Amino acid sequence: MNKVITIKEYISALGLGRPVMDDQAMCANKWTYLYVHFDAGVVKNCYNVPPRNVTINDIEQYGTDVFFNHPYEIARRQEKLDNIRHSDCSNCWECESRGVKSRRNPEPFYEAHRGRFDIPRGTKALPTILELYFNNTCDLKCVYCDEMSSSQWSSELKRHGEYFPIHTNTIESSFRKVFYEWFEKEGCSEILSYNILGGEPLIQNEFYEFVDYLLEAMQRTPNRHNIKPELSLFTNGNTPVKYMDKWLATLERLQEHVSIRIDFSNESVGARSEFIRSNLNWDTFESNINRTIEAAKGKDIRVRLGCAHNALSIPTFIEYLKWADALQKKHGVELTFGSNSVVQPSYLAVWNLSDEFKNNITEAVDWIRNNVAHWNEYADYLLTIRDGLGKYNMDDLISIPAFVERMKERRGLDFAATFPELGNWYKFCHEAAIKGK
Repeated sequence: MNKVITIKEYISALGLGRPVMDDQAMCANKWTYLYVHFDAGVVKNCYNVPPRNVTINDIEQYGTDVFFNHPYEIARRQEKLDNIRHSDCSNCWECESRGVKSRRNPEPFYEAHRGRFDIPRGTKALPTILELYFNNTCDLKCVYCDEMSSSQWSSELKRHGEYFPIHTNTIESSFRKVFYEWFEKEGCSEILSYNILGGEPLIQNEFYEFVDYLLEAMQRTPNRHNIKPELSLFTNGNTPVKYMDKWLATLERLQEHVSIRIDFSNESVGARSEFIRSNLNWDTFESNINRTIEAAKGKDIRVRLGCAHNALSIPTFIEYLKWADALQKKHGVELTFGSNSVVQPSYLAVWNLSDEFKNNITEAVDWIRNNVAHWNEYADYLLTIRDGLGKYNMDDLISIPAFVERMKERRGLDFAATFPELGNWYKFCHEAAIKGK
């Protein structure tokens, strides 16, 4: 029997590095990625495409193929083989048109996955990444989020008469049943990465139930590639003490069977963070990330900083970098970053900032180069964000004043006091809105 290796060792052996955009349609995600939102009853093959609502007719006609091998997904994969761009992928093309690194995984990534499965080039699925959303229960309402991912958002919209559910799962029991049939038949033996998102998973009982199920399933059906899978959990870090205690105890059981990556979502410090991630308590966030780093020491657990870069966070991001560096020095560990930026809502995308803010990113990149060598690759990603600044859509700028007023009226958030560095930019947006009317 071959030695079981960790997914980190497997990826390192591939030597692919970070994706290099090549102006082609190919993206391995359409073969490898499965997004499942139980509460909404939707699936996606890639995080960044529109959701596909699963109907009872889909389940009856396609069974477990409804996840990876629905005719719609097969057609999209064939288009990528033929280098044809589909509108589903517009979010990535939008990023790349501005020089910002997208989440697309080009040709070398498809070939690497195909090689692991040892199958001919074609549309056959290569199940690798499973992203799960159990429901939208969340204690925050981040400014760039929505009602599908936050119960706080849906409650706010209902109070203002603006809640119009796009996806309602009326076949939840059938949907869950067919999912677990697929997982037992194919998913458990193939999946290398489990991504758990929310809502906020650490306060959802369904997450802990899934952990128990997963550990039992992996004993029945080990990974057929002899790779120890990774479970990545994305948390807002605002977790109450009783749930944080429960999660840290769960880590002890999990880390023997899966490598664990814990992404703490944030990109600002203090009051700015509490504005962007409404309802966040910064002191609670700091306490929880410190506790987690200590709990991870000496185990197959790594902590990552999951920044969702947006127009509000970029000008002072160097403060977050310095905070993160102090954190890793305090604990004697190396923290890493995920590469992500907000695309929707489009008015909060990073490229809506004017050229003047390029200096802020240059300063942050120079600081990394001079102080934290193992963040150099992340500095390269920040440069792609810098290159996209100033490539805004006027309609997005016009939307900013209305957004600021909503945050003030509905959440009591003071934009001007929290983000003085954005004063001139806001004035520019406000003038554009007046002209637009």
